[in-house]
Amino acid sequence: MTRDQSTKIVLMMGSIYLCYSAYFLSADFENISEFMKFIMASLYLYHGISNSQSLRYCLDKISDFVEETERVNPHDLSLESLCLKQKLLWYTF
Repeated sequence: MTRDQSTKIVLMMGSIYLCYSAYFLSADFENISEFMKFIMASLYLYHGISNSQSLRYCLDKISDFVEETERVNPHDLSLESLCLKQKLLWYTF
């Protein structure tokens, strides 16, 4: 995981935590509560998009590495585990 990715995750999870705190504090106020529901839904949408981009990036990197490894050393023992990881990521994508 790169530093940029970890920074993005920390900021996103911090903002989700703050939104939940604000949501529970504003439960008695209907207008603010509706606004906080919208903000939380937007954050989860952004989280889903960000997760999809990260999965796509990982799948591309694994595919490139598998192709290069098959070309250079076709009897490498890590190929089987990389192919399994690639299949598992495709199921989640």
